Amino acid sequence: MQDLNGLIDPTSGWHLSAALGINGAGQIAGWGVTTDRPGVVTGFRLDPIPPVYRFVLEGTNVVVSWSPHWPGLVLETASVRSPASWYVVPGGTNSPVLLPASGGGQLFRLGRYDSFEPRLSVNVAGTNVVVSWAPPWPDYVLESSASLSPGAWAAPQGRDE
Repeated sequence: MQDLNGLIDPTSGWHLSAALGINGAGQIAGWGVTTDRPGVVTGFRLDPIPPVYRFVLEGTNVVVSWSPHWPGLVLETASVRSPASWYVVPGGTNSPVLLPASGGGQLFRLGRYDSFEPRLSVNVAGTNVVVSWAPPWPDYVLESSASLSPGAWAAPQGRDE
């Protein structure tokens, strides 16, 4: 839950009292009061402002940022060779990200997650077990062990997805 009054211009004259619903487009409807009509309950609708990306070249790096900074947005990247395999950019949670400008063929998008804590999923595929998590956070690795003893855990070589 979030106080919607923190999302509007404090000089607008509005005090939002209650949110009654949110639709699939992210519009929030509710009621509040405004200094234009003191004491009169008035309906409101808040419309989300889509983020605007900025890519700025700084020396041999690119700074990727976006505004406004919405909770739950994370910068993701994919190779043009594998456009269906999106990965979270380390540090890409509502803050500017510094990336090397060398290379190329990278795609970027903002993804939305309710939580940045990974949710584990285990599925059977034929004779295999597929373990995955979302969001696809690059700082997590899947480890395995034949026992539950400390120090017996090891990450598979070359796999962190």
